[in-house]
Amino acid sequence: MMRFLLIISAFMVFQACYSLKGITVPIEAKTFTVLEMENKANQVVPGLAEDFAERLKNKIRNNTRLTYTDNEDADIVFSGSIQDYRVQSKAPQANQQSALNQLNLTVNITYAYEKDDQTGWSRNFKQQEEFNADQNLLDVQETLNEALTKQLIEDIFNAAFAEKW
Repeated sequence: MMRFLLIISAFMVFQACYSLKGITVPIEAKTFTVLEMENKANQVVPGLAEDFAERLKNKIRNNTRLTYTDNEDADIVFSGSIQDYRVQSKAPQANQQSALNQLNLTVNITYAYEKDDQTGWSRNFKQQEEFNADQNLLDVQETLNEALTKQLIEDIFNAAFAEKW
């Protein structure tokens, strides 16, 4: 009898959400969409917003059971914008031969779960990558953008599906 009660209790706890590999997706959610991202940064990199949105779609498609749809009435909706994209100089530290630059990328993402208004959020996510000051940004920009985007996508995915709500 005790075993039966434990099984029923476990079923009731997990009925509200679907969890796999440390991620949690509401059980009622079947679809998601990522709306077109706007680039509001002072320094605009052509294609960065579109690439970012596409990578976010792929991350969710490949790591959840959710189905992508272009429909804005999806169960889970991601929207956002690139807020900041800039290079900052960093002073040389002890034992460094050259100064470093830092590329900063900040995005604002809104997450909405249409079936529960209490679970939505809007947050800024920021990452940075350093590179040698003697390097031309155009020579390393693609590699830096890929690294920044990968880190930010992971942060956004975890905020949406790995954090408790």
